[in-house]
Amino acid sequence: MSKKIDYSIQLLGNVPYITKIEANGDVVSIPLTEFLKEGKAIGVVSIVKGRTMAQNRAIHVLYSRIATILNDAGLSVHRVLFSQQNKKIDKAFRYAEEKYPKLKPFFEKMRAFIGENEKAMDWNTLTVKELIWRPIQKAITGKESTTKLNKEDEITVVYQTISKKLSEDFGIDIGGFPNWESLVQNGVYK
Repeated sequence: MSKKIDYSIQLLGNVPYITKIEANGDVVSIPLTEFLKEGKAIGVVSIVKGRTMAQNRAIHVLYSRIATILNDAGLSVHRVLFSQQNKKIDKAFRYAEEKYPKLKPFFEKMRAFIGENEKAMDWNTLTVKELIWRPIQKAITGKESTTKLNKEDEITVVYQTISKKLSEDFGIDIGGFPNWESLVQNGVYK
């Protein structure tokens, strides 16, 4: 009996790629033509309408990039979220609390935690995802999970909103959304 391996097919540029996640978490993508030359067959193909694995990786690369840029600029979590210079984000938290009253205790705990640790708390991938990306995503799309977003509409709009906000409020340029070529160059894909 052969071992089942899950593959996905993605169109990257104009080239179809087979992508799989290795046991160690590495993502390996090869052109479909190379995959078929190895004599491997594909039994069942599912079409994913949400984001692709490449888009998922790109979003996480973006979270990491934003964290690095904010930390390098000396902008702590507290300063970005709660400073006098940025009352608009606090207003967004209040709006989110009103729109999602069940999340109010979460936001209150986050405010208390951040207040207690304001000097020691740098940005990381998770804080960017939970404190910047997700609240804006929810406000724009009404969707809780990034897995439910689609690239053409929602991911792009959330990214553009964050980019514009960081630029206007802090003079920060987060660069373009990571593309396939940059993911390969940075070793995210092999």
